[in-house]
Amino acid sequence: LEDIQSLNVTVGAKSLKSEHGKVMDEKTYEALKADEFPNITFQLTGIESITPATGGYTVKAKGNLTIAGVKKPVSMQVSAAVASNGYVTFKGSRKILMADHNMTPPKAVMGTIKVGPEVTVNFEVTLAPAAI
Repeated sequence: LEDIQSLNVTVGAKSLKSEHGKVMDEKTYEALKADEFPNITFQLTGIESITPATGGYTVKAKGNLTIAGVKKPVSMQVSAAVASNGYVTFKGSRKILMADHNMTPPKAVMGTIKVGPEVTVNFEVTLAPAAI
């Protein structure tokens, strides 16, 4: 892995699932404003570094993360692995303050199930090589 020239990832907000079931899923979709803004997007704006690491590479990247219609610049470090078939898998996590995206943390069952103001998003994205 030598360079990443562009990367755009789009995830349907309603594709996210809570470990607390359907009621919390619906509350989460409300917090994400999923009816008005159905997608969560990340658009790469630059690569700071790509460094060889055990089992692949460490990539330091920056981009724009849009959640609930609010776009914010973010920096993150992810791991990247290149398979023999050319597929590249990126794995990482990113802490997000819900208030940064004008969201109110959801709660359900009369407040007995709550989401804190900061959530950690774990992700894994596998990309196939472009057809030639």
